[in-house]
Amino acid sequence: MRIFLSLLLIIPAVAAWGQNLRDEMSRYTPYSLSEIRSIGETLEFNPRGVKDEMETRLREFYLSDPSNRKIQQRQILSTSDNDIYRREWNINLQRLFMRDILNTQEETFLIKEAPNLFEMHRTLARAYIKLNEPYQAAWNYSMALRYRTLRFSPDVFTNEDRLSLDDTSAQQNADASAYRDADKKRIETTRIESEVRSLYQAALDNQNLPPTSVARRFSATEISERKNASEQATGARRQAETEFKKEEEKFREYEKQYNANSAAFLVETAELVRSIEDSIKEREKVLNRKTIYKTSFNQTLVHDYAENRQFRAYANLLESAVALDPSRGDIRFKLAEEYRSSRLTEKAIFHYEEFLKNLPAQRTDEDKTRELAVSRALGALYYQQKRYPDSAWHYEQAFVLTPPGVSRDFLQFQLASIHAKNTGNYERSIELLEDLLSRLNSANPTEPPERMEWLEKKFHSYNFLYAMHLKRSEKTKALESLKSAVDAENELNVLIESQRAELARLHKSIQEAKKPLMEDTRQRDLSELLRLEREETLAREFLGTLHTAYKSLPLSNVYLAYARQLEEQHAIREAVQVYRDAERKGIAPDSARREMERLKKIYAIEY
Repeated sequence: MRIFLSLLLIIPAVAAWGQNLRDEMSRYTPYSLSEIRSIGETLEFNPRGVKDEMETRLREFYLSDPSNRKIQQRQILSTSDNDIYRREWNINLQRLFMRDILNTQEETFLIKEAPNLFEMHRTLARAYIKLNEPYQAAWNYSMALRYRTLRFSPDVFTNEDRLSLDDTSAQQNADASAYRDADKKRIETTRIESEVRSLYQAALDNQNLPPTSVARRFSATEISERKNASEQATGARRQAETEFKKEEEKFREYEKQYNANSAAFLVETAELVRSIEDSIKEREKVLNRKTIYKTSFNQTLVHDYAENRQFRAYANLLESAVALDPSRGDIRFKLAEEYRSSRLTEKAIFHYEEFLKNLPAQRTDEDKTRELAVSRALGALYYQQKRYPDSAWHYEQAFVLTPPGVSRDFLQFQLASIHAKNTGNYERSIELLEDLLSRLNSANPTEPPERMEWLEKKFHSYNFLYAMHLKRSEKTKALESLKSAVDAENELNVLIESQRAELARLHKSIQEAKKPLMEDTRQRDLSELLRLEREETLAREFLGTLHTAYKSLPLSNVYLAYARQLEEQHAIREAVQVYRDAERKGIAPDSARREMERLKKIYAIEY
């Protein structure tokens, strides 16, 4: 009885709420969606005018509500205090951090689908971004989410409130009405078919009753009639399903476009959130250094971000956007880059792989650039995870896409190293190294910095090639590679000596240029002195770079291996000569002395 009385009390309340909802629509209809969009087109050259217009309309809308639900919004829209927006941004921050943002329903408004209010808040947010007021923009983005379901569904498609407020698409209204009618017809014909088939089945079952049964038996005519009715109901249901599928195809097109617009909206919000996050990170650094800036607002702001998934809003919004529009490769690329910078390797790999799967057949230059970056990133990430075959495969793809140049040479050497050390594909490693060395040997740069890099590449490539030939027991080729590496080291040493001579010449020229200045200060001699001093500084810096590059070479390993190869080839005196220059070759003097003693005892030679 109590439950029944409660229901009697609830029914009038529900009826009153429905009446209030119909009354609420009169507040939404004065704002034309087409007019709002036309105002938004002037945003690029008149952001302040757009801001004033949108604020005026939104203020009118919120003040038209006689209830107390909009008190907070009225306070926000009626003040120019930036901190008010910031506090409100903190209040609404959790919404932007929610992982299930697509499934979140907002219950504070009597109407959910209001494209005109959504567009007003979105346009106002864009205007605030143009005016460099990010917190106001963020607040309006979060408010816009209250008037739009992000993921399209049949309920959204046929929502009468949304359709009545969308004055820009009469065709969509007609298609939504047709979809609604086709869906109702499909459901009704399915119900009728089920009922008729049940009657037909009951008649068939009646024929199988025992002779002693008192139930009335159906005649053949009655069974035939029920069979025909069942077949007609099935035909009507199939026809209704065919009509519904045609309307559903139109729905899918609208769904694709709607979800793409939602994804674009989330990307806009994500970019704004990233800029706010970066400013808060900078502010956090200041807070850690200076006590004077530790205001209550700053502390609250940093605390809110620390408590809300530690700056994960950007990634969460992009996750929602890519779920809405998987075809947007640029969103997935940004998301993968974000996860990579956050050291979430598995997630980064997943989105990089999905990006490659969804690449179009006809690719733009931007697609090719991203494909190259993704291939290199996946090669590095798989290498970190010690998944060397996958790493080599993606580096191979990057190698094909990389244009000739320094970066391609570096990638080629890196790929050869992976094949040699990790995959065991020595043939591919040798092929890459020989191709790289053929290009290096055809070049002969004369400028000292370029020549230094050239000699370094030759030394490392020949040294690596020696190791590969040794793995394959090709001793003659191994010795030739070592000799070429030694020749590159000798040329680098010659370059160092020539640079020292150039530095000495410049120093001498500076001293000579100073002599006239002691007697008479003349502008021409002073300019010459300054020029020479600049050249000396540059030469001294380059000499230091040369020394650094030279010391980084693994000379000890190379020359010890070279001496052993010479000994195997019975070039004993040449091997002894290598040990004599032990100090210059990077070999420890004690080791060199022991090796020379060993050679003297074995081969009875004087050194």
